[in-house]
Amino acid sequence: MKKLYVIVLAGFAFGMSQEVFAEVASMTGSAYGVSRESAIAAVKKKLNHACAERKGKSDTGSFKLEVEDKIVHPEIRKPYHVEASMKCDLREG
Repeated sequence: MKKLYVIVLAGFAFGMSQEVFAEVASMTGSAYGVSRESAIAAVKKKLNHACAERKGKSDTGSFKLEVEDKIVHPEIRKPYHVEASMKCDLREG
C-alpha cells in the first residue's frame, strides 16, 4: 500500500511540473524589404508575432537567416527577400 502512495505522489509531482509541458517549436517565415535590413526586421517581426500568437516566448538568440535573395528587376519595389527561422518556447497554461 505504501508503494501506491509513492507512485501516486510521484505521478502528481510529475504532472504538475511546468517543464513536462514545455515544447520548443521552430518557427520559419519569409519577408520582402526595400533593403536587406528592412527585410530582416520584417521577418523578425513576423516570427515574434507568430510566437506571441501561440502564447509562446521567442528565443531571439536562435534567429537564423536561411536564405537571402536580391531580385534584380526595375519594377519590383521590395527587391530583398529573406527566409529565416527562430525557436519559440511554447508552454501549456
